[in-house]
Amino acid sequence: MKEILEYFFRLLLRVVFFLTTNAKKRETTNYKGCNILVYAYFGIGNMVFFTPSLVCLRQHFPDSKITLQIGNETGAEEVVAGAGVVDEIIEFNIKNSFWNSLLNAIRRMRDYDVIIAGYHARFPCILLQTAFSIASLKIGHVSGGGWESAYDFLYNFPVKVKEGEHEGMQYLRLLEGLGINGDWEKDKKKTFVYCSNEAKKELELFLKEHAILEVEKIICFQVGTSPTMRWKQWPLENFRDVIKRVSKNSGIKVVLVGAPNEREIIEKAVHGIEGVVITAGRISLSATNALIGKSCLVICNDSGLAKCAIAQGVKTVTIWGPTDFSRVGTWLDGHIDIRSNLDCIPCFKLNGMVEVEQCQRDYKCLKATTPEYVVNTIEEVLNIRMN
Repeated sequence: MKEILEYFFRLLLRVVFFLTTNAKKRETTNYKGCNILVYAYFGIGNMVFFTPSLVCLRQHFPDSKITLQIGNETGAEEVVAGAGVVDEIIEFNIKNSFWNSLLNAIRRMRDYDVIIAGYHARFPCILLQTAFSIASLKIGHVSGGGWESAYDFLYNFPVKVKEGEHEGMQYLRLLEGLGINGDWEKDKKKTFVYCSNEAKKELELFLKEHAILEVEKIICFQVGTSPTMRWKQWPLENFRDVIKRVSKNSGIKVVLVGAPNEREIIEKAVHGIEGVVITAGRISLSATNALIGKSCLVICNDSGLAKCAIAQGVKTVTIWGPTDFSRVGTWLDGHIDIRSNLDCIPCFKLNGMVEVEQCQRDYKCLKATTPEYVVNTIEEVLNIRMN
């Protein structure tokens, strides 16, 4: 049944695409001052990797209106909101008002001269929007590097996905359709996380409320992960052992960061440990990023907040599991990556999560890392001896 529905959906897209292709286009060869729509249907970490592309886009098209369309409840927009790299952020409300959001989005498609779609933009609503668009330039990732798509025909400037290429560079290559030739080795330094004054004030109030002093070293832990990617999570009992050791040291304040839906896991990990502070569900993502910026160290799973810490230049110890490090790994120097050398890594790839969700080794790549090893790593990074 699923295959039949997908077949008819592709047929619908082709019909719409044919009709709009033969309709009057917003023809232009000069995109200075044009309206650009960027689909950003991905998580926090992906948005961090996308920031150099947004910076380059703004630098080359200062007079253009750049609109970012996001999915609801990802939090990714908080990475860039207020930074000046985009003019408008539109949320597509998939859960609560799908059809209204879709109709409004399709109506807006007449306003855009350029569409930019990365490989995350494969939701039916986005594909329909793209098919209905009369933009003269539609840039999008197409099949390649082990990643397959049935919708390559939607783009008149196709950009093939490359195996083993860092995600940041995959995004930068989308800009080639606008004459921008990115270089990840140079442009990766443009990754950023924007923290507004409001977020900093929010954090300041939180720190006062919990009596966290300026003289204390803040060490942030993220013990949770996305509910759909629990296989990225280092065992909670291991995190608990490390947190117990670290929290006993005077002058160090342990803060547990994460999304509201990670709060239950966090409370389980630190139950009975005195002196720790939990921010999950209490402060915004922007305020969390401001907190990370004040920290001396972040210890975490492979996560979006790990990317936020690295982008801010905060020392980060990331415990990796089955993810493809060549594609989304640490991109700046000065950080510690704890990785297994098992020959089955990576089993989480662009073409899906089947292998990783059916792991035959009980996620040994994560469980092989011991609490003692992580504590020793923290001691080396901070040049201190734990109690």
